[in-house]
Amino acid sequence: MVLTYSLSEADYLAQQLFVASNNERVRKYRQRNRIIWPIAFLGLGLAFYSYNSTFLAYYFLGFSLLYFFFYPAYSKWFYKRFYRKNLIEAYKNRFNKQFTVDINPEGLLISDHTGETNVLISEIERIDEIADYIFPKFKSGSTFIIPKSKVDQLDALIQELKEIAAQQNIIYSENLFWEWK
Repeated sequence: MVLTYSLSEADYLAQQLFVASNNERVRKYRQRNRIIWPIAFLGLGLAFYSYNSTFLAYYFLGFSLLYFFFYPAYSKWFYKRFYRKNLIEAYKNRFNKQFTVDINPEGLLISDHTGETNVLISEIERIDEIADYIFPKFKSGSTFIIPKSKVDQLDALIQELKEIAAQQNIIYSENLFWEWK
């Protein structure tokens, strides 16, 4: 099966956010920040309370609660902005350039404006499917982007990828309700 499409900034951003959401280090860092800072603000509030400065004590107590409850929204916004800035710098020459992907039983032949790459099927570690994208992840750690909206024969593509995954013992993960949180 041969696919021809181009990738936009939004496609690269979705891939970056998906990879980050599945990265244990990023997940732990975000969880740790959600807990450590409110504890620090609470400690400051208790310190001010012990010095009879009730206004500052209540201020830091309130701030620690607000931080704890609003940190997920802030973190979502912050990381999205961070990854967008980085990918604009790193991938600016790849936006809206034509890709051709030939999927066959031996591997993937990927062609773009820079050249061709042949990836053996045995080098695919897993295939992740979310609502709008399919991300084959290679053993080298890189992830390829297949936007569902730009594929004409989507059902045939999904079926072929599932067959390849079953034959080669590749993990095929359907996470159709994934969203960046």
